Amino acid sequence: DQLYQFFSDDNVFAEFALASKDRLAYRLEALNFLLDSSATGFLVVPFMALRSQLPSPDQYLENYLLLTVGDEYELSLLTALLGRAGYEKTQRVMSPGEFSQRGDILDVYPLEAKHPIRVEFFGDEVDTIRTFDVETQRSIETLEVLEIYPASDIILTDAEFTKGVTLLSVLTEKIDDDKAKSYFDELISASTNHYLHKDLRQFIEFFYEKPHSLLDYFPKGTPLFIDDFQKINEMNHKIDLELADFTLSEQTLNHY
Repeated sequence: DQLYQFFSDDNVFAEFALASKDRLAYRLEALNFLLDSSATGFLVVPFMALRSQLPSPDQYLENYLLLTVGDEYELSLLTALLGRAGYEKTQRVMSPGEFSQRGDILDVYPLEAKHPIRVEFFGDEVDTIRTFDVETQRSIETLEVLEIYPASDIILTDAEFTKGVTLLSVLTEKIDDDKAKSYFDELISASTNHYLHKDLRQFIEFFYEKPHSLLDYFPKGTPLFIDDFQKINEMNHKIDLELADFTLSEQTLNHY
């Protein structure tokens, strides 16, 4: 059986400050594993991962896409879905987590893919699906089916973006420091345009209507093995203290 990991740091400051596409890819691979009823394996979960706020499993799956040659799909709806699922729109796809559109051609680079994928449409019909080389742009392999999983573990509805913007705007009105105020204005502007700001994770509690955790993704009947329960309790208390100090603290604001 395969081993999966949901990467997380047991230090709150490091958890919010450190980010990479590789680390995110491992997290998403773990979520995809938990939601695949046919998959078997083991998942290693650091305690902080259980404190991470996630979209509901249903909301996550709503941003999964299966394309088959011959399917009909409105291209504008497809690009909107990719944006909600955490893909960044670029002029040219170069790295995992990006997509671009040129007329009836859609390029997308899933996080778990070895090569980006080009989908050509004829009207609303999927005409061809091919992997291609980033540098030469030449086709590598023709596909009949394409699975596109979310590129972020932060997925927000329109209503949740609105909720977050409203709460952050109220907060910003209480800030006197010009540097901190400018930072939050940037965060609010990005969220108003439904863009996932690089620091959005540390303010995610302002956005989600209902918090969900990794435990909500576990299938019923999943056996859990806990290593050193007393240490976990101590870690939980430590994280509570760190979060209380970190969330909107003077230390956080002065950082920006």
